[in-house]
Amino acid sequence: MPRRRRVVAIVIAIATVAMGVLVQRTIAGASTTELVTNGGFELPSIPFHSFAIFHAPIPGWTENGPRTCGIEIQNNVAGTPFEGRQFTELDSTCSTGIHQDLATVKGERYRLSFEFSARPGTGPADNILQTWWNGRLIDTEQADGTGLTHTVWRSFSFTVTATGSTTRFAFSDAGVSNSYGTYLDAVSVVARDRDRDEEGGDD
Repeated sequence: MPRRRRVVAIVIAIATVAMGVLVQRTIAGASTTELVTNGGFELPSIPFHSFAIFHAPIPGWTENGPRTCGIEIQNNVAGTPFEGRQFTELDSTCSTGIHQDLATVKGERYRLSFEFSARPGTGPADNILQTWWNGRLIDTEQADGTGLTHTVWRSFSFTVTATGSTTRFAFSDAGVSNSYGTYLDAVSVVARDRDRDEEGGDD
């Protein structure tokens, strides 16, 4: 084969492989559509080095009733976020919780993940996070910020199953109700990959 044709053939082959990779990534991405709205608590946007307490629903999130402590958003005022500029503190004016209602498929499995940190300078009794799925408590975590001057984020991930077309998931602060503690960021819920489950993928 002449050199010029060989070069053209190689270029076409590389382009074909690249397109195949792109298609595979697109298909893979389609199976991991994010279901959570405002999982990083970037909305409403507040000024740097400040905090705000909202007594009405914010994008994606509604306060658990019947308490009306408010949803607190922080922007680098008492610790740094895991990602982005903001996170929420679940002990706002008092211990509270937040929830979202997700569109789900009955029987489908989902991966619920999030980041949790103690408030720097507060003890373990102030930082107790409960995670709920469809009205059922699935996890309780505790963190200790004693002696810390910065956030220390810990990652958590759970496989959960939907029992209907709408599923409520929620977080609540179970620590001392004193307006300090239980930081939450980077909340995510995505459908699990069926092929990965069948192959014995990670839990």
